[in-house]
Amino acid sequence: PDGYRYSLSTLTNDLRLLLDRLDIERVHVIGETFGGPTAMHFAYEYPDRVQTLTLSGAPYRLNTDPAHFDEARRLILDEGVRAWAHAQGERRFGPDADPALVNWYCDEMGKSSRRSVLALYEYVTGVDLTDVLPHILAPTLVLAGTASVITPIEEARACAGLIPNARIVEIEGGPNQVHITHLEQCVEAFLRFTEEVA
Repeated sequence: PDGYRYSLSTLTNDLRLLLDRLDIERVHVIGETFGGPTAMHFAYEYPDRVQTLTLSGAPYRLNTDPAHFDEARRLILDEGVRAWAHAQGERRFGPDADPALVNWYCDEMGKSSRRSVLALYEYVTGVDLTDVLPHILAPTLVLAGTASVITPIEEARACAGLIPNARIVEIEGGPNQVHITHLEQCVEAFLRFTEEVA
């Protein structure tokens, strides 16, 4: 509704309620981009529901580039969600991205309501999970593209360093959306990780 305010607690409670409805006790949680902080917070708030945590291109601090968020808000207001997503194409997928892939992504993002994306943007600029990460107990895999501009490799390494039981897989030259551009490598790393944990 108009005026709805997002929070990580409400987002993670939504995930808990979904699992309850599906009668699923424990899961492998995977979060990408802003889904990453949501997944991190879920692992923190509901540790008994998480078998493993996997983060892909997932920042743990979103308050580091206020000018970017201001420009994103302006673009969404003036031109809509799809135009904003298209402007993000290179930032998310790198300069050599397949145009068909970027168009698919933009079409999917464009299905989101302007109001919902703007409300999320109002919230995310205050997200900083630095103090939460040391309390995440789940075995954690961090998938990181070394060429990401959204979650620079230094940030991904810092995230992995703050979570006690985390490991990082660095994908050379990968952009932020490595789970899409380097799908096979990511799936292989994820399966190897869950097998080792099991």
